[in-house]
Amino acid sequence: MIAVITFLLAFLLLSIGFLLSYHKEVTNPEDAYKRDWKGFFWSSLRMMSLAVVTLFLFFVMLCFVGEDDPDDNLSWIVWFIVVTWFLSIPVFVIYVISVVQVIVHRELYINKVFLGLHIINLLQVICVLILAILPQKSCTPEAMETDYKAHQTEIRRLIAVTKGWLPDSTGFSVEYSNSGEITDWGVNSKVDVNFEPDNGVTDNVKNRELKKIGLSVERLDSIRFALREMDYRGLNIGNNNGYGDCTEIEYGRKGQDVFYYQLYDKPLTDSLISELNNLPSFVVFNRRVVFCCMENSLDTPHFPGKEAYLTQRSKQEKAK
Repeated sequence: MIAVITFLLAFLLLSIGFLLSYHKEVTNPEDAYKRDWKGFFWSSLRMMSLAVVTLFLFFVMLCFVGEDDPDDNLSWIVWFIVVTWFLSIPVFVIYVISVVQVIVHRELYINKVFLGLHIINLLQVICVLILAILPQKSCTPEAMETDYKAHQTEIRRLIAVTKGWLPDSTGFSVEYSNSGEITDWGVNSKVDVNFEPDNGVTDNVKNRELKKIGLSVERLDSIRFALREMDYRGLNIGNNNGYGDCTEIEYGRKGQDVFYYQLYDKPLTDSLISELNNLPSFVVFNRRVVFCCMENSLDTPHFPGKEAYLTQRSKQEKAK
């Protein structure tokens, strides 16, 4: 929010400078941009289109840098542009005409001002392209297997320590954003826990409620730190999805899809393994670990790359 306010203030100052520069004496009396209301109105439209495009590119950059799910946020931006086509199309047309005028009439003072603003947009586009081609976290079964093997000791330690804090028959879930803020929170307990993750609440009040289930602000911070070290987002202990008690670790997100590790308290039977592998959103890694893909909608997602992964594993097992 501070970055947005700073950007808006900077653009406001730049706009004021433009309006003042508009009244600068024109050296060429035959100049097409005479100081009349028509010229001022057209220049104001150009400035408006520049402001909209600059803000759009700025928010796209924020989606890549500061947001948890760039694909999802970008889809919302595109949806908004399509819905407001009656505004976005005129803005785009004015912007293109402004670019053409800057190229054709480079000698005019006002176009030199707009040239600098268009160069700022060009730099923004370059930044967006660089951010877009940076490698994103892969959410395929192969990537999740490699990641789990690298962190399985830390994962089991985190689960064991957290379960040691919680009373018996207590379920607990927490999810963090990239900035470390709690975005989701839940407790399944016989005790009423009135915990508010809002920063406006003092730590003493938070600790008083968290103490009812063996937690504290410091312990939540340790969970957050452990998840961040492994590049995970959430922990869900005491979950029963109908196949047995398990703990879920949120591995990552891709668009609307959310990927989890499900670590079961008891080994899965052969029939359950077969049943889970027949479901489109599950991939069984072993008798205690399952990779899961869920979607933030009513649709049942299909785990990307599942068939190729299971086929490759089947070949490896036969080769042994």
